[in-house]
Amino acid sequence: MNLGNYFNTLEIQQTSSINEIKSAFKKCLLKYHPDKVDQTNKEVLKKANQKTVQIIEAYEYLKRNIIYLDPFEEAISEVEISWDVRVGVASSNLEWVEYYKELYILLVQFKSGGLYLYENVGYDTYMKLIQAPSKGKYFNKYIAYKFVYHKFSKYEEWYKVGKGIYNKKLNK
Repeated sequence: MNLGNYFNTLEIQQTSSINEIKSAFKKCLLKYHPDKVDQTNKEVLKKANQKTVQIIEAYEYLKRNIIYLDPFEEAISEVEISWDVRVGVASSNLEWVEYYKELYILLVQFKSGGLYLYENVGYDTYMKLIQAPSKGKYFNKYIAYKFVYHKFSKYEEWYKVGKGIYNKKLNK
């Protein structure tokens, strides 16, 4: 399942807040729970069980990758940094991108699982990536090898680099 499918499973938009994700999980679980269907109809019960598993899987994925592992959220509230929300992209190799305007940081999650932070990426470059008909080709041609990047194995690891970039900008 890709990122967009997880949001669709919970019947919410990709721009949903953390509280909206949590609320949608509870709402969907109540709506599709096997206890809410005819227990004598085995086919309906089986579908309800499958839907419940999908809902739990979607929430667990979003919880691991968005809700609880977003340490930059605290820094954002402290320093009032704005960012474009994480955007799931229709691409053969990109899962989602996230952009921090004041820091010129672009985070890219690949479908293969790699997570990269690119420094000094201008907002116009980010917008061209989002609007490109072939995001993977645009990324490879204009971003991949033209900007300093850092690779991470876990989402929360990029926070130290992001904070270092923020501190450098403060000291200039």
